[in-house]
Amino acid sequence: MRQHKKGNVVVFIYELDSNRNYRIDFSTGNFKTEDVIFRPLIETYRTIQIIQPESTYIKTSLDLDIEKVKYFTFTEFKKRSFFQNACSEIITDLIIPPNDLNFLYPYSYGHYIYLVKRNEFLDVESCLSTWINNCFPNSFRAIDNLYAGQVSDRFNFFDNENFILTTNYDHNTDIGIVLKSNKAQETVEWLKKQTEILGIFDFELETFDNCHRTRVIN
Repeated sequence: MRQHKKGNVVVFIYELDSNRNYRIDFSTGNFKTEDVIFRPLIETYRTIQIIQPESTYIKTSLDLDIEKVKYFTFTEFKKRSFFQNACSEIITDLIIPPNDLNFLYPYSYGHYIYLVKRNEFLDVESCLSTWINNCFPNSFRAIDNLYAGQVSDRFNFFDNENFILTTNYDHNTDIGIVLKSNKAQETVEWLKKQTEILGIFDFELETFDNCHRTRVIN
């Protein structure tokens, strides 16, 4: 398998209903990652952006209010143990549903999650928290396992979306996409098209059959 090169984007695509995975490599050229992938993403698809707590300082809820960006919050109570003393902390995520402003939350290092669909999502604010609690009851951060293709036994898709895209904290050019096999070709072609629009032509695709995926039991 090719090594990760500085300035390259590496995309791992996991088909949940088959034994096939993909790896895509391309350079960012003279562009930022958000210009190659994330801005076109929210312009092409209906996209729910989930901003995890360690990144919400970049643009706070007050900033979003000023810019009139629609959002809501998801609050998780997490228990911690410290030298036999149990304590709880409140963790709040920002949820930005598809919006008419095509607003992209400022992209930086950290974990970002995007739920992507061609058509309208239904009842996002009322249903998304239920979906999170059902799929990831122990910790919302467990969704980051999807980046590595580690799929919870409780996992299902939210509102039949096209795919879920997650980013890796260590490299802001490392991306994981989870989807069903009937969405794979469309997604690969969409990614390739974005690079061609910007004059980036080093797009490379590898396919891996008979892959073993890790199941994470919640």
